[in-house]
Amino acid sequence: MDIARLMYVSKAAAGVDGKTVEEILDVARPRNARSGVTGLLVYSGTHFLQLLEGPEEQVGEVFDAIRGDQRHQDVVVLLTEHAETRQFPGWSMGYELLEDMDAPRGSGWFQLGRRALEAALPETVSPEVRVLFTSFHAFNSQSQAA
Repeated sequence: MDIARLMYVSKAAAGVDGKTVEEILDVARPRNARSGVTGLLVYSGTHFLQLLEGPEEQVGEVFDAIRGDQRHQDVVVLLTEHAETRQFPGWSMGYELLEDMDAPRGSGWFQLGRRALEAALPETVSPEVRVLFTSFHAFNSQSQAA
């Protein structure tokens, strides 16, 4: 099976907060599951980093919707590739928060320190994807400390 993989980063529009992201995911998770799209979303409070994977047409449709969503700004594609297997097969769009954020702590939200992020990434995740997620975490952790 050919799996399309796309990873992007975007800036959250003014007014987007943890509650908004939770509302987005309440709609996106079941839709993505029906479409066969899985992945991981990290939200820093100001930026999103997301990996989408699944059938190429469905990944493209999800990404087109994201690019057209006013809650995302400055969308930049970081990675596109094809693979035979998924890196996040059991996720119907997992999502994480960076640590020390004022955001919901309900089901599905995780406080994300570096160790928690490393644990959340499957062992089979490609080195490129691992570096992008851990670099995003490091950058946002430094930005919050400044």
